[in-house]
Parts: sequence; structure tokens; C-alpha cells
Amino acid sequence: MNRIGLIKVVMVFGLVSMLACGRNQNITMIESHISGDTLVLPLCNLNLENVPEEIGEFKELKVLRVVCRDGWTLGPPLSSLGDGNKVFEPEMRIGHFPESVKELKKLKVLTISQVGLKTLPNELHKLEKLEYLDISDNAMTISDELHKIEKLKSLKRVILIGNYYELPEIEK
Repeated sequence: MNRIGLIKVVMVFGLVSMLACGRNQNITMIESHISGDTLVLPLCNLNLENVPEEIGEFKELKVLRVVCRDGWTLGPPLSSLGDGNKVFEPEMRIGHFPESVKELKKLKVLTISQVGLKTLPNELHKLEKLEYLDISDNAMTISDELHKIEKLKSLKRVILIGNYYELPEIEK
């Protein structure tokens, strides 16, 4: 093998090793925040800009809480909520949630709060045991996401406050 061929092989091997290392770091980081069947993932505390795709590998989870910071957060007074205009500005903006969440078949509680989420996963309805969904204080337009929420047949409680919505949409 000539020198250029050897350099290409080393570069490809290095890239594959780097990707595998990043994946292993994500799994280790996630595992360190699991307690029993519960995972609390404080993205800001961990300096993460997104929820790792590997989240779907933790199939035994029953409770998943994805928040900006672990602990108490002071939001705006309820009197400032007005007529449905968003008042809470999240500290971060993750935009989307990994579709791999659909693999968490035992999940009963899902909280994705104060992380600037713009859209729910398209496969959310595959969480057939989900009873509680808290998507408060994000950057969603609820009318764009209602069709995904309505497909959750076991859902008993949903918290939408702190997103963009109009009251007539919610009353339907």
C-alpha cells in the first residue's frame, strides 16, 4: 500500500474511532444520571446542546425528565401568562427531540421542559404506555403538535403551559 492509501485508511479509522468514542461517552453520561427506572437529564448542567440519539437504548426507563437545569427554576408569575402568548424564554433551544425515544416502550412519564423544544417526535405515538406528558416552557406552537399528542391513547395528563397557543385550539 502506498503512503496516500495508508493515510486514508488511518484517517477513516480515526473518524470511526472518534464517532464510537463519542457514542460511548453519551451512553456513559446517560447511565450516570439513571436511578432505577428514572433518568433525569439536565442538559444545561451537562453542557449538552441536544438530547443524545442513544436515549432510545435505555428501554427499561419508565420516567424520563429532560430539563435545562436540575433543581428548582423560577419562572414568570402566573399573572403574566395573558391570553396564550408565550412569556417564558428558555435558556436553551434544542429544536427537536430524537426519534429514538420511540424505543422506550415502558415509558409512563415524559417531561421535556424549559429546553426550547420546537417540535415533538413524529413517532411519539409509539409510546403506548405514556400517561403523563409535560412539555411546558418550550418554543412549540401547540396547534402544530396537537395531532401527535392526540395519538397517545394512554395519556391521562398533559402540561402545555409556556408554549405558543390560542385558547380555541386547546378547547377542541
